[in-house]
Amino acid sequence: MKKPLANIFVALFLLPLFSSIATAQASADSVLQPGEKQTTLVSDEALDEEDNEYIMAMLDSLVAIHFFANTSFIDDTNQLNVFGFAENEVPDYPDSVVIERLEQLNQEMIIELTFNRYVKNYINAYAKKRREVASRVLGLAEVYFPLFEEYLDKYNMPLELKYLAVVESALNPTANSRAGAKGLWQFMYGTGKMYGLKVNSLVDDRFDPIKATDAACRHLKDLYDIYGNWSLAMAAYNSGAGNVNKAIRRAGGTKSYWAVWPYLPRETRGYVPAFIAVAYIMNYSAEYNLYPVHPGIFHQQIDTVIVNDVLSFDQLSE
Repeated sequence: MKKPLANIFVALFLLPLFSSIATAQASADSVLQPGEKQTTLVSDEALDEEDNEYIMAMLDSLVAIHFFANTSFIDDTNQLNVFGFAENEVPDYPDSVVIERLEQLNQEMIIELTFNRYVKNYINAYAKKRREVASRVLGLAEVYFPLFEEYLDKYNMPLELKYLAVVESALNPTANSRAGAKGLWQFMYGTGKMYGLKVNSLVDDRFDPIKATDAACRHLKDLYDIYGNWSLAMAAYNSGAGNVNKAIRRAGGTKSYWAVWPYLPRETRGYVPAFIAVAYIMNYSAEYNLYPVHPGIFHQQIDTVIVNDVLSFDQLSE
């Protein structure tokens, strides 16, 4: 039976509520700063294998997303290709060049971006192993980043936190993890309700890009107020404050992220390194011969429609 609705606001934001795409949530293991002692209980080879598995699953969730079905490179790649790469060329750079670029980004960002081999693994995942879906992420960023920046600015937060949504969902608006986290910002049921996201049999605000972005900003800000460290706040966003508090105690009470890192849950240790890699690739995509794939709609083309009559979800979907 159809269930009509009246007097509702419909955010025409790619209509994520009506897509059936599900994705596996991805996080992988991470790194220590150069020179720091590694105390993790698993081998480096195992960490690399886990990194690749999680990253690939996250990116591959975009392969079947419906609004890319008939889309190819719409932008003039010849114009964007300022470095004169061949069509299928995959550039490679020595670590020294990557480190120099990260240092340049550190001059523009509040959250420190470090480099090590685990960050390098994530960079390779985006720039080499899954180039097609990385290009789709670049296209989706043109839809969602203006929204993210608006709310981050509203709450006086670092604008680079927008890259966290790429780690969470690969900007898949209907992302749905095996653990039950949903939407662009991968809210669990309880956390979403805590921040005012309505979840019932008809509505799930975790899939609403605007409401979920506002809630994610408030959640991250609350976590930063606890730790005074954005990296720890991101780790707590991923695994919960309880796990981060436990890791801090095991590290002797310090709130230095890299000192706490070995004691974080395994799936959380890859979280900040993935964030660093995303920030790097999104700023140096042209250097890797990567260009955005048009997702079919841009942020400035999105509007809100007030519905004053009976309307079914079937009609809205059509």
